[in-house]
Amino acid sequence: MGSYSAVAFVIFVAFNSTGFSVSVYMINVLTCNFPLQLEPQICIIAMYCNYTTAMTIIAPDNTKVFLIVFVFTSVLPGFVSENL
Repeated sequence: MGSYSAVAFVIFVAFNSTGFSVSVYMINVLTCNFPLQLEPQICIIAMYCNYTTAMTIIAPDNTKVFLIVFVFTSVLPGFVSENL
């Protein structure tokens, strides 16, 4: 990512994951009345898996940071969709 600071990376992941989760939720809301539901849902799941993989791969080489990033990117989409 250009920085080896774990704190800076966790802050980046927190804000980036929030934005990504809200974007994925809005895509889901805007496509909920489409006649074909399976294809957009598969694409949303693929985007989510790709994002989670990318964020964990670019994390600094610290095990705690890896776990924090994985929790942010795994739990946040469900949290955002429940509260909006």
